[in-house]
Amino acid sequence: MNTAFIRILHNAIEGNTMKLMMLTGIIFLGTPERRRKMKEVKIVEKTVKTGLSMGSCLAMILSWHSNQSILWAILHGIFSWFYVIYWAFFR
Repeated sequence: MNTAFIRILHNAIEGNTMKLMMLTGIIFLGTPERRRKMKEVKIVEKTVKTGLSMGSCLAMILSWHSNQSILWAILHGIFSWFYVIYWAFFR
């Protein structure tokens, strides 16, 4: 058996809950540094996902406003922020 698991059982039997919480946190959630990094990665993933979809939407709206064509709007939606920047500087 794993020695950490034995310590958890021993602490549970003795009623030492603080030590038990610390041990279970390390075993099941990893170190505090690892948890912080995982949280940062989730925030970045969410931001990138939201930014890309917003850029595509904005590019399609600008394209439709300029060209009145669904095909151009789809193409410009694929280019997303690149088209938005192009539109802002050259239109």
